[in-house]
Amino acid sequence: MRVLHIYPKNNSMITSHVFILKDAMPSFVETTLITSVAEARKLLATEHFDILHLHGCWNFAYRNIFLTARKGGTRMVMTPHGQLEPWIRRKHLLREKLPKTIIFQKEITSKAYAVIVMGRIERECMQQLAWNPRIETVRNSVYTQSISNIEMARQTYDVYQKVMDSNTIENFSQTTHSQLRNILKAGITGDKRWAEPIDNADIKQWRELMLYACQEQIYDVFIRGTKVLALVPPDFDPEKAPCYMPARHAAATNISQTIGNSFVNENERLVATFRQMKKLYQSNRLTILHVVELDREIREHPAVEDELLDTLQENHLDLFAARMMTVAQCLTGLDEGMMVIPSLSDKQSQTMINRINKNLEI
Repeated sequence: MRVLHIYPKNNSMITSHVFILKDAMPSFVETTLITSVAEARKLLATEHFDILHLHGCWNFAYRNIFLTARKGGTRMVMTPHGQLEPWIRRKHLLREKLPKTIIFQKEITSKAYAVIVMGRIERECMQQLAWNPRIETVRNSVYTQSISNIEMARQTYDVYQKVMDSNTIENFSQTTHSQLRNILKAGITGDKRWAEPIDNADIKQWRELMLYACQEQIYDVFIRGTKVLALVPPDFDPEKAPCYMPARHAAATNISQTIGNSFVNENERLVATFRQMKKLYQSNRLTILHVVELDREIREHPAVEDELLDTLQENHLDLFAARMMTVAQCLTGLDEGMMVIPSLSDKQSQTMINRINKNLEI
């Protein structure tokens, strides 16, 4: 894990805190300390860091650092060091704090993956401020003997790991995307001949894949796919790994549980499935779980395609269903020969894919 700390050089207490974190952090964490905004932006633009840790507030240049980090896929953690407490925000309120709040400080704080506070009072202040719900408490060994330097660094690292274990698909490489698709295809079909051969993932890829599958409620299909492909995941339980979920997030409900099983034939069931999927998409609740369910339904229950197309057209579902064929082909490896309707690949189908992939976005 690579972590970049940016902090004000004229604040001795923050400087002490940052140096303690660097010295006490586990050896596998590569830590870089920067006070120069220009140097920080240059580093973020030319190198990849997993975590950007901002220390302190009210520095307008921090917004530019944040934007550069975000563009490069670096996730931000913020420690205000008490600088968002009410008495500080009231100081020079109209002349300084209110304009800075409107221009950048609220934006930076709200878009941080996590805000680390140093005690109960600061936590309560942040909760009342309500700029960011992802608040973590790690006491500061610079101020109190109730926590050691090593323990403070360990708890801070735990926050970093929690950040990296959230919405892992955002950090997938193209290879990892392909691995997921092939594993899901093998899990759906139960036959390795349907999936392309893939190399065993490395530890980082396995962790990302397993966390994503667990958080998106497709872990059973995923694990079945690994067994079909004779892959060996590491001994890691993703259910026990803390993570952040979007505020809007709710557990997905299986389509079959919603539409039931009282259908005259498979065509009628598929029409009901597409109708329910369209409702889910329109309410921004369509997930990879539903695509897996559709893929499995198509493979296991053949439809009368000519009649199905007519029925879909009558119900104004034909374009949506055609786009879902493209979505399933991209995400679960549905083969063209298995599609119940010719696929439609256009901007809307790509939007559908992107929206599904951003289901866990913070």
